[in-house]
Amino acid sequence: MTEAGAGVSSLVLHAHRPFHPRRLQTLLETPFDDVLRGRGIAWLASRPELALRCDHAGPTLSLEPDRIWSTTGERGQALELLGIDLDAGAIHEALEAALLSDDELATPASSWRALHETFPAWGAEAVADLPCATR
Repeated sequence: MTEAGAGVSSLVLHAHRPFHPRRLQTLLETPFDDVLRGRGIAWLASRPELALRCDHAGPTLSLEPDRIWSTTGERGQALELLGIDLDAGAIHEALEAALLSDDELATPASSWRALHETFPAWGAEAVADLPCATR
């Protein structure tokens, strides 16, 4: 966490494992009143080929396809949150708890697609023209 002055602080999460879709959905339904802005790239286990763009401003949050992960590139989370007097420890712990556990990560990645989720379908038309990126 970094302090930017006047109580404004930031929190960065970098993780090399995907979010569990159900735990992430539950987390996104939890209000973090002290978070004013957030952005970054997220990796959802049930959509292993997609890098998702996460944008959060005030009460509005969007999570949508940004690009296709490269087959040789490193996948992961890269999220930054800004807010007033952030409880960085609690927020970081909540984000990490939404990631796949060690046991879940040890299962074949092909099985992750079967994890229950309620995110939009993001059909072929939504991802057809996405660029391929390594990170």
